[in-house]
Amino acid sequence: MAKIYIVYCLINPRTNTPYYVGVTMNRLQARLSLHMCQQGRSLGNTTVCDRRKDLHNTFRHDGIKPVIKALAVADIHTVDFLEHHYYNHFINIGHELLQLGTRFNYSKHILNRRSF
Repeated sequence: MAKIYIVYCLINPRTNTPYYVGVTMNRLQARLSLHMCQQGRSLGNTTVCDRRKDLHNTFRHDGIKPVIKALAVADIHTVDFLEHHYYNHFINIGHELLQLGTRFNYSKHILNRRSF
C-alpha cells in the first residue's frame, strides 16, 4: 500500500497568514501538537528556529494554537514537488515563512531506505 503524505501549512491565528509549510504522514492535529511541544531544532540557522519557537511560546502563553491546514495530499512521487510549490507560492506572494526552506527530499529518503 502506498504511503500518503499531507503537505500542510501553519497559520498564525492573529494575522491569518501562513508561517510554515511542512509534510507529515500523521494526522494533522497530532502534527500540530508536536510543533507546539517542540523546543526548536537548530538546522544551521538558529534565528529562524528561535523565532518560530518564540511564536509558539507566545501562543501557548496566550492559550491559542496556530491553525494547521492541509494544502495537498501526495504520494512519494509528488510530495517534494508539492512541498516546494507551496513554500515558493507563499514566499512569492509576500509571506515570511519561519523555516529554512524545504529541506528534506522525502522521495530520495524513502527510496534509499528501500535499498537496504
